[in-house]
Amino acid sequence: MKLPLLPCLLSLVCGLAAAWITPPAPPPQVAPPVARPVRPLPLVKSGAVPLRADHADTFARLFPEGDWKPEAEAWAADDPVGFYAWLLARGTPPGADILKVLFDAWGERNPLAALSAVENLPAGWVPIRASLYGAAVRQLLRLPGGLEAALPWMSCVSSDDIWEVPEATEWLSSLPPDQMGAFLVSHSQPGSAYQFLVESFARFWAAQDPAAALQWAGSLEPYLRRTALRQVVEGWAEGDPRGALNWVSSQPPGPLAWMADAPLQALARTDPHAAMDWALQDWNRQQFEATGKPYDTWVANDPSAALEYALSVGEPELRERCLSMYASWRSEAELGALLPTLPTLADREAVLRAVHTITDPFAPAPTPDSSEPSPAGGPAGEAFARVCGEIAQKDAPHAFDLATNLPEAHRPAALAAVLTQWTGPEGAAAVERMNDSPAKESARAFLKAHGR
Repeated sequence: MKLPLLPCLLSLVCGLAAAWITPPAPPPQVAPPVARPVRPLPLVKSGAVPLRADHADTFARLFPEGDWKPEAEAWAADDPVGFYAWLLARGTPPGADILKVLFDAWGERNPLAALSAVENLPAGWVPIRASLYGAAVRQLLRLPGGLEAALPWMSCVSSDDIWEVPEATEWLSSLPPDQMGAFLVSHSQPGSAYQFLVESFARFWAAQDPAAALQWAGSLEPYLRRTALRQVVEGWAEGDPRGALNWVSSQPPGPLAWMADAPLQALARTDPHAAMDWALQDWNRQQFEATGKPYDTWVANDPSAALEYALSVGEPELRERCLSMYASWRSEAELGALLPTLPTLADREAVLRAVHTITDPFAPAPTPDSSEPSPAGGPAGEAFARVCGEIAQKDAPHAFDLATNLPEAHRPAALAAVLTQWTGPEGAAAVERMNDSPAKESARAFLKAHGR
């Protein structure tokens, strides 16, 4: 059965008019908050923020002279927006330690809200803003798809803020490498946190496809390109150090040469002789002389074989470089045992020079009840003294210089061995030029006892 059209329309219009004319019910009465309402946070609430009176009263009683931090942490974890409102109402900028407590807790509870609050800090609070982003960005990174949400804030944090968050780097493998590489390039921004993500991805991709990773790293902005290329080479070297070395050695001389360190070190762990052959090629020789890599890895992993290699080198400068590096990894007692066994005086002198480089001239002299060697220096001191005396027969001033730079406990015996050979007035004059020390007094006593 059809209803009459006109009565239905009239009924509908009257109902709408009544609803429009009837005033809404009055809102419930709420006691005014202690602090002024806060409304700069669109991601938190759109209305006024009531305060928790228990937190406010307790914190106000303790701040600033009492132990306020536990109550601040409790308030920030329970009601960060109310805590923020209370701080705003005070009118003066709070200390950085208070804001750090607040935003660390707020960032873990509601990272986007906390970041919005940081961005809307009053002008007087801005100088301490930089330290307040970290907790919120870390929490974003832990959420599904969080890296994409966190990227706009990466320029506000440092690599220290995110490197311990495994989700930050795990997310880098969530897309095929070519897509992830394009995504990172399209979101390029300054800052060490973004650079950390780029470097982590470069290393990850290199383990799968070094050629593609190299091409991608080479296309980056100049400020990222060098570090990304280095990460590619390091990631490549973990599985194929020879392949990485082939690529590095094929590059023009210059800034890329230093990238050989990682593949050389990786190769030295499995085939140190081959690693040294690579390191001594013309394209890397200067770098080896500056850093000593990868021979240092060989010394650390197999010192006996590394020493045998050093003594087999016929080129004097390279032999000395290797012996010096070997010595820098050994204890004084080991060096004392080694010195008399070295085949040539030049080898012993090289080791003594290395002792110079590892001796701290500012270290305090040993006390009588310390665990340091006795003043005579023990077996190591005897070896140092004997070698310094041998060198003094050929070049007394140089031997004197070697002796004065030995560890404090070994200097007196070594200086006495040198002065036994250096009998002219020059030796006495050299002693007087020494800085005041127990070794100088001992040398003076030696000269006096020998009538010089």
